[in-house]
Amino acid sequence: MILACSFVNQSGKVPYKQEYIIPQMLMQWVQRNNSTVQGISYFTCVDTSMWPSQWCAYNLVIPAVAPYDDKMYSSILRDKFCWTEPRFFTVPIADKKYNEHDREIIYSFIRDIRSATRTYQLPMKFLALLNKMMNVSGCLMSLLDSGSAQHMQLALHMLNSLDDNCNQLNAFQLENLFDEVLQDKQDLNVINNLNLDDTINTFRNLYNRFIVDGGIDDSIEKLIDKYKMLCWNGLHPHSEIILIYSNRTEINEPIKWLRENHVLHFPTKLDSSDNTVEYLNKIAEGAKVSIQDFWDKPIGNNEWIKMNIGAIKTPIFIKQNDVSIFSPDGTASYEFVQIGFNKDLLAEKLHLSKRIL
Repeated sequence: MILACSFVNQSGKVPYKQEYIIPQMLMQWVQRNNSTVQGISYFTCVDTSMWPSQWCAYNLVIPAVAPYDDKMYSSILRDKFCWTEPRFFTVPIADKKYNEHDREIIYSFIRDIRSATRTYQLPMKFLALLNKMMNVSGCLMSLLDSGSAQHMQLALHMLNSLDDNCNQLNAFQLENLFDEVLQDKQDLNVINNLNLDDTINTFRNLYNRFIVDGGIDDSIEKLIDKYKMLCWNGLHPHSEIILIYSNRTEINEPIKWLRENHVLHFPTKLDSSDNTVEYLNKIAEGAKVSIQDFWDKPIGNNEWIKMNIGAIKTPIFIKQNDVSIFSPDGTASYEFVQIGFNKDLLAEKLHLSKRIL
C-alpha cells in the first residue's frame, strides 16, 4: 500500500495527476470506515536531508466527517483539535534587526584574527587554523547579512556544513597542538619567533572564542548551533496549560473554555503514586508556591500525600514553558499555578482578551 501511494507525478503542473489515484481511493475507504481508521499518514515531499538524524516530517490527511456545525466544519475534528491564535514570528536569521548583536560579535572576531596575523609571527599550523576559523565566521556573517532575501533551505545546508567544520576544528587537544608547534624545527615562524609565548596566548584566546567549550557565552560555534535551532523555532518559549484533575467531570467546562480561547492544554490525572508526589513537589518548587496550598488541611509526609491525593483541591492550572538556552532571560519552566477554575483570573494571567469568558 505504501508503494502504491508513492508514485511520483510525471506530468508537471497539470489538472490530472496519476499519483493521486490510489490515495484518493484509499481516502474514500477511510471515510467509509471512519470508526476504525481516522486518517492517513504520508511521507513528506519536503527535502529533510539537511537534518536527517533529528527531524522528519509527515503529512496527515484526516477527512472532515459529519456531523457539521453551522459553518459546515466537522464538529468531530473541531472537538479533537486545539490551536493558538495565529501570531507572526520572524526567524532571526532572516531579519537583520534580530541578529545585529551577533553580527557585531562575528565582525569583532574576524577583525581580531586579522589584527593577530598582522601583529604576530604566526606558526604555519596556527595560521592554517585561524584561516579556517575566519572562513567559517565569514560565511556565518554572510548568512546573517542576507536578511529577508534568505533562502531557508540553503541556509540550513550551509549551517550544517559550518557545524561540521566546527566539529573538525574542535577535534584536537589544544595543548597537544602547542607541543607540536614548539617541536616544529622547520617552521621559521617558530624558530625565529621572539614572542612565541604571546603568540600562543593570542591564538589560545581566539580559539576559545570560536569553539563551544572555550568558556565564552557567545562563541562562533554556539552562534552556529543557535541559528540552526532557531531556523526551526523562534525565540519565544512554547507554552501550554497543564490541567491537573482527580475527577474527569470537573474539567469538562475548563477544557471547553481553554479550547474556545485557543490555549494549548494537557490534562493530567492524579494518582496515589510516588511519581505524583514527586511531580507536585517539582511544580511547587518551580512555581515558588507551597505544596500545602494544594490542600485545605495541614499536610504530612509523602505517604500522607499519597493517601490523601483525593482530597487535593482541583482543578489546578499550571502554565508550563518549554525553556531553552535561547529563551528570553527570566523565562521560568512553571510560570504560574492557579487552584480552581476562576475564568477572570485565568484570563488575566494568560493575557487573554475577555471576549470569551
